Amino acid sequence: MQLLRAASRPEPYNYRPYNLTTTTTSRPSTSYSLQGDPIAIGLEHLISVVKRAASQIGSALKEEEREEKDAVIKKRLEDLESKVSTVNDNVAQMLAMMQQREN
Repeated sequence: MQLLRAASRPEPYNYRPYNLTTTTTSRPSTSYSLQGDPIAIGLEHLISVVKRAASQIGSALKEEEREEKDAVIKKRLEDLESKVSTVNDNVAQMLAMMQQREN
């Protein structure tokens, strides 16, 4: 019934076009009333769905970047472990040589 009333009005009630070119991440202030205006309600719902989808896409990209960074860090840790192992072996050999000289 509200849809029929909205369609029969010559001008939309309190309708102000939404500026889709804004690049702010915060929710734009809506100065029009959403009560009883199916176009405004539908537009608000569509905007929230798009924001949610964009957020999920952004999260997936962040996860991919995180996985790449984790792989780099893991490789660095493996390199460090290898170097520590080499130093440990060298120290053990030097200690063995020092003990042989003392005897």
